Amino acid sequence: MRLISCTAGALLSLALLLSGCSDEQVTTYRVPKEERPDLTATVPAATPASTSPGQPGMSGPAMTEMPGLAAQTSGFQAPQWSAPADWQAQPLGSMRKGSWTVSTGSGSAEISVLAFPGNVGGDLANINRWANQVGLGAMSPAQLDSERAAHTFTIASGEQGFYVHLDGPSGQSIAGAIITHGGASWFYKMMGDTATVQAQTPAFLEFVRSSRFPAQ
Repeated sequence: MRLISCTAGALLSLALLLSGCSDEQVTTYRVPKEERPDLTATVPAATPASTSPGQPGMSGPAMTEMPGLAAQTSGFQAPQWSAPADWQAQPLGSMRKGSWTVSTGSGSAEISVLAFPGNVGGDLANINRWANQVGLGAMSPAQLDSERAAHTFTIASGEQGFYVHLDGPSGQSIAGAIITHGGASWFYKMMGDTATVQAQTPAFLEFVRSSRFPAQ
């Protein structure tokens, strides 16, 4: 697993991907098989999951949308940002605040931005859902703390977040960032073929850093 380094407390378990960030120096992280507990044991059972039609990159195992969640999240105003010119904008659907695809000679990837109220089950559960989506085992709380400390970043409007990069064993990868703003957790995620995700990671990080939330 490759890392650089983000109520519904009970609303969602989510599959949910820098000035002060050290992400320019990408590090590689891989969890040994024997250190990968069953993900289902790490995600709070009472935390509902969510996704929407048209959100294939965010959907994970056993995810269902909470009634009224789309309406609840519709009130979160998306920040301004600068998306790379080679990303192809996609329909937003009912939940997405941003959606793009990008293709390279070696594959493709999907970029999404979603916002959910509260901490949606906590950062560890959300990062581990991402890990599960690319076939990796769960990160421990200590590992997450270490990655957060190493890969915290500040976006254009001043909010802080953290970043992770997960390379799965089957050729799929996720680059993702979590930012907290206005009582919501904002999930920036790029998922796709490993070669594409790795090639697009610098652009993804610049995109995340460029985010400027409206003043509250």
